[in-house]
Formats: sequence, structure tokens, C-alpha cells
Amino acid sequence: MERIYINRECCIAYTVLALHSIYHSANKERTIEDVVKEIRTMFDIYTDEIFLIKTKDNILKEEGDKRITFCINKEKQK
Repeated sequence: MERIYINRECCIAYTVLALHSIYHSANKERTIEDVVKEIRTMFDIYTDEIFLIKTKDNILKEEGDKRITFCINKEKQK
């Protein structure tokens, strides 16, 4: 497995961009695995740290007050 070292701000930015992508997706029912795949996709798309941080800041400025609700289906956990 390849190790990639990034700073915390970039980790937050990748997660914000992934959640933003999922939030604006037509498919609202996603699994944790889907979120992880989306974060990995953001690693491939946003390779420039400065652009990454600016994009995250713009998303938070425009949509920072939106709420995301996670619902865990307890029947699937059994």
C-alpha cells in the first residue's frame, strides 16, 4: 500500500469536497464505502493543494450552513 502524507487542512478539504459531491448527487442513499470512494476520487481530481483549499473555502462559504443527516440502518448491522 502506498503511503501519502498530507496535512490536516488537506484531509478536511478532501472530505468537504467528497461530502459536497455526495450532497449534490441524485443518489441520496450512500454507504460509508461510497463516502470513502468519493474521498479517494477527490485525491485524484484535486492534486494542487492551493486549489484544493480555495475550493473547500468556497464550498464552506456558500454552503456551510447546510445540514447533512446520517441514518444508520440498525437492521443491516446485525
